[in-house]
Amino acid sequence: MATVLDRPAARGAAFARITADQFAGAIAAGVYDYRRVELLNGYVVEMGGPHIPHAWAKDNLLFALRAALLGAGSKLAANSDVALRVSQWDEPVPDLLVWDAIRASGPVPLARARIVIEIADTSLEKDLGPKAELYAAAMIGEYWVVDLDGGRIYQFWAPAGGLYRKDREIAFGDTILAETLTNIAIDTVTLG
Repeated sequence: MATVLDRPAARGAAFARITADQFAGAIAAGVYDYRRVELLNGYVVEMGGPHIPHAWAKDNLLFALRAALLGAGSKLAANSDVALRVSQWDEPVPDLLVWDAIRASGPVPLARARIVIEIADTSLEKDLGPKAELYAAAMIGEYWVVDLDGGRIYQFWAPAGGLYRKDREIAFGDTILAETLTNIAIDTVTLG
């Protein structure tokens, strides 16, 4: 379960929000050591370590995405656990990201994100709620949530007005076709 770091010292005290630039400075200064953290709505959130089913699904899906991109002749890249600068208050670390890769330092710029993927074994409510809203508001063209317990993938696309306007569910074992990329099909049989 994710927790907000730097809890208030006294009852009734407010959390202090920071910007993505301040967060980047803290990361560079080693403030969070080896903690897995992301910035959501200006708050530093500690992410728990992935469990075995999560790790297997992420590795298998990453391999399948890379193979599909290569097979389609795409110049896009697929990476895991890379920070994405969504706004001045948000720098999430999605499980997987398909993006127009560049050699640079820092988080992936929002304009280069094509498909954001979260894998949920304990985070389904957050991934289908606040994270979906965050990515839709940022106009990320396509978003997938891999529901390990439910054995399905929720696929969202067509963001408008802070929501995804189109969606569907794909059962593990079926093929998921990217809506915003040409000729990208992923067999999901290895996810379950």
